[in-house]
Amino acid sequence: MNDAWDHVSRDGFIKAIQKLNGDARDVDISGPLEVTWISPESQGVTSTALRVRVPYRVAGEGEDCRTATFFAKCPPKYTIQLDLIRDSKLFYLEWLFFEKIVPSMLEAASGRIQPPFPSCYHIDFDGEKGTFYMEDIQESGYRPADPSFCLNGYDYTHCSIVVRRIGRFHALGMVAERRSSASWTQLYPVLTKDYIFYAPGPGDPPTAIGGMIENFPENTKWFASGIEGLPKVAVSSGALDKVIHGFWTTFCRLRETPTQGWCVLSHGDLWENNIMFRYERGEDGIERPVDAKFYDMQMIKCCHPAVDLVYFVHQSTGPRFRQKYLGDLVREYYTALSETLQVLGSEPPPLSLEEFEAEVMEKYKPLGVIGKAFFAPVSMLRDDPVVSSGGENRTEQGLEDFFKSGNTALVRDRFGRDPKYREKIQEVVREFVEMALPNGLDSVDSSPLLISEQV
Repeated sequence: MNDAWDHVSRDGFIKAIQKLNGDARDVDISGPLEVTWISPESQGVTSTALRVRVPYRVAGEGEDCRTATFFAKCPPKYTIQLDLIRDSKLFYLEWLFFEKIVPSMLEAASGRIQPPFPSCYHIDFDGEKGTFYMEDIQESGYRPADPSFCLNGYDYTHCSIVVRRIGRFHALGMVAERRSSASWTQLYPVLTKDYIFYAPGPGDPPTAIGGMIENFPENTKWFASGIEGLPKVAVSSGALDKVIHGFWTTFCRLRETPTQGWCVLSHGDLWENNIMFRYERGEDGIERPVDAKFYDMQMIKCCHPAVDLVYFVHQSTGPRFRQKYLGDLVREYYTALSETLQVLGSEPPPLSLEEFEAEVMEKYKPLGVIGKAFFAPVSMLRDDPVVSSGGENRTEQGLEDFFKSGNTALVRDRFGRDPKYREKIQEVVREFVEMALPNGLDSVDSSPLLISEQV
C-alpha cells in the first residue's frame, strides 16, 4: 500500500473536500488518514484503488471536526503496468471523461436523472498518469455483487439493473452531445480509437495483450477437443482452424466507431469488476439490487450502443441464461434509454426497438460471444484462493504471465481439477464454436469470424 500512498497528497484531499462541500474556505486536515483497500481486487491490472477517511476542519468553524471518505484511484505498482497505462492512454481517457465530458452530462441531466457513475472531486494528472479523488459510493451502500457470481454469472435482477443503467448512461451522453457545438468524435478524436482492443496494422505497435491473443486459438482448441459434438469434430476435422484466426479482427471490427448510423459514448469495458450495486432488503428478508454504478472509465470510446450491451451481458452471464433472456434485456435497455431521453426533453433514439434488436442479434452478438470465450478462462479464476492475485499479493511475475499467456498454466490446472469451472468453460467454448460454425462443418466460408475478410 505504501507505493499507492506515494501518489496521493494532502493538497489533493483538501481540494476534493472543497469541491465535495461546494465551499472554497480553507480546509485543515486535522488528524491521521485512515487508509484501506476498497476490495481484495483493489490493486488491479491497470490501477490501485484506496479508500481514505479524512478528518478535517473548515476555517471559521472553530474546533468542530468533520470527516469525509474518498476513493483514491492511483497508478499501479509495476513497470509493466505503468507502460500499459501510458501506451493505452487509460488514465488520460478517464481524465478526459471526468474533466471534459461529465460536466456536459451533468448539465444535460439537470438534476432530473442520477448519473450511473460516481462523482470525481479532484484529479492530479501529469498527462500520462494521475490520482483521482472520487466519491466513496460504499458510503451510500454500494458494493460489489457476491463473489459466487464469478462462476455462475449474474441473475436476471442484477442484469436488469445494469442494462437499464447502460441505457441511462448512453442517453445522458446523447443529450449532452446533441447540445454541444460538435460531436464527441469531432471534439475528441481519441474517442474513435481502441488502445488495447485493436488489431495492429502495418507500423502499429503490438497490443498489450498480444500474448493472450496469440494463445487463444490453441487454448480454445485444447478445451474444444474434449467437448462431444461439434466442438470436438470441429477440432479433429480442421474446420475450427480455418476460422478461428479471424476471432480478434472480428472482435475489434465490431468495436469500431461507426462512420454511419447510431454511435454513442460508451463505457467500453463493462463487466463485474467495474460495477457496484446498492441493495435493499424486501419484506421476505432477501436483499435485491435496486441501483448500480459504473467505474473505471479508462476505456471510454464512441461506438454502436450494442457494444456495451452485448459485452456486459456476455461477460456477466452464462450461455443458457443468454439464450433465455438476451432479448428481454435488449428491450429493457432500449426502454430505459428511451425514457431517459424523454425525461430530458430530447429526441427519441435514431432506431426503432425492432431495428435495434436486429442489429444486436444479427451483427453485434458475435462480439459478446468472442469476448466471453477470450476472457472467461482468466476472469473465472478470481474466486480461487490458490490462483487469485489481487490486492497486495499481486506480483510482477503474475502480471507478465497474464499479458504473455493469459495465465494458461493456471487456467489448465483449474480446468483439470475443478469440475464446476470445467463445466462453465465448456459451456462458453461450445457457444463460441457454434457461433463460429453456425451451420456445422459446412459453414466455414460463412463464419462470422471471417467477417473482416468478407467486408
